[in-house]
Amino acid sequence: MFFRPIQQLILCLAAGLCFATVGVHPCATKQFDTHPGGPYQMLSELRGLACDSMAAGSAVAFGEFGLDYDRLFLTPKDQQLKYFELQLDLAVELQLPLFLHSRAASEDFERLLGARLPNLPKKGLVHSFTGTMEEMRRMVDMGLDVGVNGCSLKTEENVEVVQAIPLERLQIETDGPWVSGAGHSTINSSDMSLT
Repeated sequence: MFFRPIQQLILCLAAGLCFATVGVHPCATKQFDTHPGGPYQMLSELRGLACDSMAAGSAVAFGEFGLDYDRLFLTPKDQQLKYFELQLDLAVELQLPLFLHSRAASEDFERLLGARLPNLPKKGLVHSFTGTMEEMRRMVDMGLDVGVNGCSLKTEENVEVVQAIPLERLQIETDGPWVSGAGHSTINSSDMSLT
């Protein structure tokens, strides 16, 4: 029997074979302003979805949410900032680990997140990390894990950053099927020693 992808997902969630995150990606946060009931209605629905999913045991983190200044053509900076803050406040309420997105936005990202971290004891993961060495160290110092995938291996600097991530803070991601596993064209297995 063949199932559509959403039916397969529901079956996997029900069987405890996979788990979900709940949040609005920064590139989609303009949807808060276009939601038929308005932004606070959408936030309320997001809260309800998260609570229902937590109660069912299928939601294991809040996210993917954050800031993405590389793709401001999808959602402008002001909307991203506003709804990152509102989702951070919701994350404090829910007390799930965080599944975070930060692309070319470290100053604002760290400022807004850092103010709330004392109220987020479960911390979380900065997904698909492409930041600088200094940004990675600040994420680790904040107690966050750093996720890497194909996006994290596109340049020599990226590779150097990945090599420097403390192993206890490193998470390997596929982010499939959206992110290619193919990284920097000059990478080979000897380049990626993590010692």
